[in-house]
Amino acid sequence: MIADLALCFALHTIFSDTTTAAWGPFELQVPEPGTLRTTSLAIAVVAAVMVFRRRWSVLRTLGACAALGLAIEWLPNLHG
Repeated sequence: MIADLALCFALHTIFSDTTTAAWGPFELQVPEPGTLRTTSLAIAVVAAVMVFRRRWSVLRTLGACAALGLAIEWLPNLHG
């Protein structure tokens, strides 16, 4: 359940648009490759490195990524 929520959140954060693919009784959300948000993907990669390679706590990583996201939004040259 938690992994499903994490994947759903990541899918809708990293991609702007998704479509639903159905195979019989099963439905799957599929991202539209052209709607990739590169800044969101970069922050997710940084977060993964902080948690898994640097062994930072989740709270510390969350704070650092929130600050990174705010900096990207406030600096017009970095935001696409």
